[in-house]
This record gives sequence, C-alpha cells and structure tokens, in this order.
Amino acid sequence: VLDLSFNRIKKIENLEKLGKLEKLFLSSNKIGKIENLSHLKNLSLLELGDNKIRKIENLEGLENITQLYLGKNKITMIENLSHMVNLTLLSVQSNRLTKIENLEELKNLDQLYLSENGLTCIENLLNQSKLTTLDLADNKIKKIEGIKHMELLEELW
Repeated sequence: VLDLSFNRIKKIENLEKLGKLEKLFLSSNKIGKIENLSHLKNLSLLELGDNKIRKIENLEGLENITQLYLGKNKITMIENLSHMVNLTLLSVQSNRLTKIENLEELKNLDQLYLSENGLTCIENLLNQSKLTTLDLADNKIKKIEGIKHMELLEELW
C-alpha cells in the first residue's frame, strides 16, 4: 500500500520499482494525466479522486484492478476500460459526464458511482446485471428506466 494523497503531486512518476504494489492512493493532488502505471501489474485498487484528470487513459496492463476511483476530476467520457474485466467498483462521480457509455465489457461491476455529473438518462447498462449499488444522484435524469434487469440491485440513489 502506498498513500500519497493530499500532496501537490502534478505527475505520476518514479514508481517503476514498485511492481508488487497492490493499492495506490493519489487523491487530492494536482495530477493532470494518468500515466506511468503500466508496470504495476499487481495493483488491485487505484485511487485518483480529486485531481485534474480530463481523460481515462494509459491503464493498459492493469487487468488486476478491482476498484478504480476517479471522482472529482474533469473527465468527460468513460473510455479505455474494456480490458479491466476484473473491475467490481468504478467511481466517476463529480466529473463532466453527459452519457453512460463504454461499460459493456465490465461485466463484473458490482458498484457504479455516477453522481454529480450531467447525465440526462439511464442508458447502456444492459450488461450490468451484477450491480448491487448504482449511484445516479444529482444528475439531470428525468425518468427511471433501463434498470429492470438489475435483480441484484440493493442501493439506488
């Protein structure tokens, strides 16, 4: 476990020799880009909340991640996650998302946090039958639809 949260880090670097690292916390920094993480093959949790990230990228090789926290950034699109088949928790609340997309391959998602974005409808969640928690609070959604198939859903905000 490495926790470098609440610092002034602008760039992810110098982690090359930490190949056995399982949990990395970098929240509340000034990171503008996801980079230099591909060698962290054992990473199961990555926390990058409250930074200045605009794009989900450069996560190739991190197939063991089960929890990805990207809340409080400037992300406009969910993308480049199709290889993360072991992902069970995805948190992208408080970003700039306007639609739910590119989650088809993430069939093991158990918790999805999308609150405080600009979402107008619930869509593209047909493959998400394993969800137990879905957070859609503080969006612009007018109608609840497209969640009938979520028989395991326990919490809906």
